[in-house]
Amino acid sequence: MQNLCLSVGLPIGRMGRRLGSLTGAALGALLLAGQPAQANLIINVSYPNLGDVPAAAMTEINSVVMLLQNSFINNATVNVTVDFTSTCGLGCSSTLGFISQTYANWRSAMLADSAANPQNTFLATGVTTLPASDPIGNGNMAFVRTANAEAIGLANFAGTDSNLTFNNGGLFEFTGVATPGLYDFQNVFEHELDEALGIGSALTPLGNNVALPTSFEPEDYFRYATGSTTRAITTNPNANVSFSYNGGVTDVAQFNQAAGPDRNDWIYANAGCPAAAPGPYVQDAFGCTNSVSSYGFGSPEFAVLETLGYNPATQATVPEPGTLALLGTSLVGLAALRRRRRT
Repeated sequence: MQNLCLSVGLPIGRMGRRLGSLTGAALGALLLAGQPAQANLIINVSYPNLGDVPAAAMTEINSVVMLLQNSFINNATVNVTVDFTSTCGLGCSSTLGFISQTYANWRSAMLADSAANPQNTFLATGVTTLPASDPIGNGNMAFVRTANAEAIGLANFAGTDSNLTFNNGGLFEFTGVATPGLYDFQNVFEHELDEALGIGSALTPLGNNVALPTSFEPEDYFRYATGSTTRAITTNPNANVSFSYNGGVTDVAQFNQAAGPDRNDWIYANAGCPAAAPGPYVQDAFGCTNSVSSYGFGSPEFAVLETLGYNPATQATVPEPGTLALLGTSLVGLAALRRRRRT
């Protein structure tokens, strides 16, 4: 299990509006409204403590679910729970589902997924960077998240993929409009759901400058020294490492390298507020209030998901080097975050 949190930089304020009277039938209608006519990628959200979840949060959760289900055509079902408590900074993802596979099996599944979905140009390019022999580990991958494994046809998993928990202390706005003193909830939810879908690194739990593990997560195979075509698997907090789907030719976004925030998050400049260019992005390691980030095709998060095997219905245009940095606020309008491991 990985248990990851977003940290909070502001004092806990007034409690958000609560949902206490929504019936099971009404909840089902809310979650199913607007689903794709043909079910492809399905994301099931359940609420163990329904009365603790603000109605406005459920509306935004449903919006994100609809966006993802209408964006990707993988034959996969992702099951997550959502709860609001006082135990998280902003949001936490507890990924319950991991499978252990050989690098060879994972690579074969990625190749097969790409062959069946040539419209996924990120994946088509990404698989060409995966050599027959494991380039960074010992040939075993112990950390393929179940949602991602199912998306690429590597395994089926019927249980809960991840538990997502959010702060109930009134730190959020639920409007998608940047608001002084408040964080955008939809961005926080997107950030945590990305973790459930497969965004992650085996380097996240490790301290600075410690020995490397021998098994890695899928996203780790796309870590390159910024501005270089050389893979960079390191716990050096001063290293400049970026996500690249094409062997380092294009630096999509720069990874956080310091222990604390997740090493699969993005980081720029001094990570201050307001967020430094080229962000803010949903998966930023450091988040600011009064800020919204884009999420959808063209965002660095979708570039990662497509590279990991989530397939769009139609061909997505692969940006030229550097163009992703210009997408800051052009899409669905949502917020940057700060994520830390739960202590």
